[in-house]
Amino acid sequence: MLFLGTKKYPQEDSFESFLSANGGSSNAYTDSEDTVYYFEMSADKDQRLSSGLDRFGSFFISPLFSESATGRELNAIESENVKNLQSDTFRSYQMEKSRSNSNHPYSKFYTGNRSTLLDMTKKNGIDLRTELIKFYTSYYSANQMSLAIVAPQSISKLKKMVNDSFATIPNNPDRSKSKPEEAWAGKVPPFAAGTSLVPAQKSIVEIVPVADMRQVTITWPIIYESLEDKEDQYVNKPAYYLTHLLGHEGPNSLLSYLKKKGWANGVSASTEADLSDFYTFEVAIQLTNKGLQAVDGVVEAVFSYIRMLREEPIPKFTFDEVLLLSELGWRFATKGSPGPYVQGLVKGMQEFPESLYIAGPRRLALRESNSKLLSSADPRSGFSFDKQLDDTIQSTSKTVTKLTVDNALVTVMSKSFEGKANKQEKWYGTKYAVKPVSASLSNKWNNCPTASSLSMAYPGPNPFIPSENGLRVKKPVKDSDNLEALSFEERKTCDSSSENSR
Repeated sequence: MLFLGTKKYPQEDSFESFLSANGGSSNAYTDSEDTVYYFEMSADKDQRLSSGLDRFGSFFISPLFSESATGRELNAIESENVKNLQSDTFRSYQMEKSRSNSNHPYSKFYTGNRSTLLDMTKKNGIDLRTELIKFYTSYYSANQMSLAIVAPQSISKLKKMVNDSFATIPNNPDRSKSKPEEAWAGKVPPFAAGTSLVPAQKSIVEIVPVADMRQVTITWPIIYESLEDKEDQYVNKPAYYLTHLLGHEGPNSLLSYLKKKGWANGVSASTEADLSDFYTFEVAIQLTNKGLQAVDGVVEAVFSYIRMLREEPIPKFTFDEVLLLSELGWRFATKGSPGPYVQGLVKGMQEFPESLYIAGPRRLALRESNSKLLSSADPRSGFSFDKQLDDTIQSTSKTVTKLTVDNALVTVMSKSFEGKANKQEKWYGTKYAVKPVSASLSNKWNNCPTASSLSMAYPGPNPFIPSENGLRVKKPVKDSDNLEALSFEERKTCDSSSENSR
């Protein structure tokens, strides 16, 4: 909506025409709590980039929100929504949102459509354009915004361009006193019994997908207990280690057990929703026909692996390996497109202090001491000190305690539920049915077999992770050295470039 005309550049397609003429493009997206606007263009000429930034900055200074542009954007939103109606990703995501507390903002319809934005507003005597301007004035405040630019110009030139193009973005004084999430984070529980449209915990939701697929997903809301707990999750990132273990595909893994039973083709573990007061941890299993018939046993196997995480210490070398792999990715990151990079940067700027804008989302074990966060960009070959490792182990163990049967949201997707699903989700028309987890099934999952009895175990050391252990710095060759007098082993430790230069 912002990209459709400003006071300085009133022509609605002015920005897109400019970008098209300069090999560029623009886009925007809204996540759970953030809206990100970005553009790419050829920036080899200072004046060209300066003009692009000026046009971009004007959207946040003086947007027009004209009646005609508002109507066209409404049609675009409706068109996008119609496309998403056949997307199982959007359909299952809205089902998960419907299982959260109806009083929590996470439960709301994700994208909006013509019905919510026009028909319902008219019915309630609300003028859409007026509400749009009110929302912009309230929330598009400079102190809540972050900006990232990747360009070939010098820092001094970029600073001047930024000041010229963005310095006059309004700063709403009300926004300097509080953040939007303070109205609900820590005050409205994201999940609570009897508060959702679709039952959450202690229930199995069976969904009819659009695609011919079979999948069971177990989702746990990890709710932050305090600001300190939230910082601990952001700094130590325990979920990284748990996704590594639950998603492992080698011998004695969860997947290997499920494959031996003929129940699954794949397993993935990840973090999904990420809000100010919680995030979700998820294990998704692609089922075979046989696995669909034994879905209760599949879920039981997941809890057997989690029982091992709870009862048996995770090997310390596992933490070392995950950290080292993260550091190798940091050290040898490939140069990619600037568009995704700046999107990651502005997200990091919202979540981490200045010293961690770049490293925060990409590295693990971010605390150097009790009060100091990671400040050096130098890569590590392991944890910097014992307490850093101990804090990570403790944080991971604490997160495991939240992966319980009672806290789990179980979702099964299969075409075979067609004709059996007796309910329909409001926004996407997803057909589904709800089955309560019986006391006997809950007891079975809570008293699941040990991992070892199912031939599951932690992965062994990975011998293929590269390291610098054993590498030696070569001795510089001096003019006085008699290379012919050195042994072969001694000559191998000499700097060959120095030898060749002689």
